[in-house]
Amino acid sequence: MSEVKKWYSAKGEDVTDLAGKINTPEFHKAVLDSMLELAKVNKFSGLEKIKKIHCASEPFTIENEILTPTMKIKRNIAKDVYKAEIEKMYEGAN
Repeated sequence: MSEVKKWYSAKGEDVTDLAGKINTPEFHKAVLDSMLELAKVNKFSGLEKIKKIHCASEPFTIENEILTPTMKIKRNIAKDVYKAEIEKMYEGAN
């Protein structure tokens, strides 16, 4: 969240309600633009480039059972937890 605070502070905006601000279209565009720039520099193919994102306000942790004790993501659990967000990202996709 510290990077989010820096981004909003640089824009001169209030950083008290970050949970509400991380899913704004403006913030998503900034994150995607940054990721696409990195993809371009590293010569990613079209299939390797990120198209849509969801920013979660709660970090992935062992306690919320999204990470294993060895800090690997439990994909099946993450898929269930973020099912609605995943479906929303794929709406209208061909």
